[in-house]
Amino acid sequence: MQDIQKKEDTITEADQANLEWINSHTEETLSTALLIAFSNPDGIKFDDLELSHRSSALLQLQNLFKNLEPRKQEEFKAATVTAICEWSPSAHRGITLQRLSYLAAYLRASKSIEQFRVIFLQQKLHRLSLDEEYRTTAILLSTIAGFAPLPKVKKLFLELSRKEHFKNYAPIIFLGLCTCEPEDYYIYFPIFANSIDVSKGTNITDEIANNYSITMSEFVRIVSISTIADVFFRMNSDYWKPFIQLLCSGSTPAIHLSYHNREIAISSTNPLNNCEAVLVKEDQESIYYFQTVFELFEQLRESRGEGLNTLAERTRKFIREDLVASITDPEKLGLFHEIV
Repeated sequence: MQDIQKKEDTITEADQANLEWINSHTEETLSTALLIAFSNPDGIKFDDLELSHRSSALLQLQNLFKNLEPRKQEEFKAATVTAICEWSPSAHRGITLQRLSYLAAYLRASKSIEQFRVIFLQQKLHRLSLDEEYRTTAILLSTIAGFAPLPKVKKLFLELSRKEHFKNYAPIIFLGLCTCEPEDYYIYFPIFANSIDVSKGTNITDEIANNYSITMSEFVRIVSISTIADVFFRMNSDYWKPFIQLLCSGSTPAIHLSYHNREIAISSTNPLNNCEAVLVKEDQESIYYFQTVFELFEQLRESRGEGLNTLAERTRKFIREDLVASITDPEKLGLFHEIV
């Protein structure tokens, strides 16, 4: 009861008027209002909804949504999905769909995934300009990825990964699949590698690695060092080399590969999450796996002209300098030096 009272106390008169406006609408009329408001070229603007100019309209709608009764919340979600369904490239711009996609994400309207699938399969975005199509597609895919690990995210992303057009969005699809099932990354990496034209014989240069450094760093965060080590050898061996190279190469590698005590280990280069796991041991049972990975280790070390054991320290130094430069609070700075 106290929680309810506290919730009500935080509602302003403007909020109350806005909630009454939402409650006065049916699902159908609300979807129409959303589509009109989100199509405004000067930003999201409703005729009869008072939103502040000092904060994001989407965030304000999310806050209003949280103060609705459960039944009305479901209606609001349904209205958002209906608005997405009624979006048409002949009548609306890409920005309208982008805004509706963001709203679906804020409201956790997962039924929007089916509508995004229809938009993709009917190739509705092809009628936009190339730049607008690319940006809108990327935002829609990112919204879908945000609903992971729902099974329908995996199902749709696997479907799209088989289509030539979506190779341009391989990083988003790869990370979305890994979020759904981190332990199955060994299945998803070959799909990703094929999409970016990386195969067994591809020489992963620093330039290629740099292009996907953010993707691989996010991959490590999502999957975890321990899971990477646990299931690595389930991956098709044709992809071992490009996988290790993408993770270990470039100016800001995602992991550090090291050899000590007859073990090859991997560790995160993120100094704030620098955990380690043994990838393979040098013993009779694992000799084939060990020799293969050790060969990669030697190739990487030779290609860089330096010991890989210095790679993590270089990356750590780079991140440390970058973050220290942005920290002005002496207490936080001292704590950060202790962590690093």
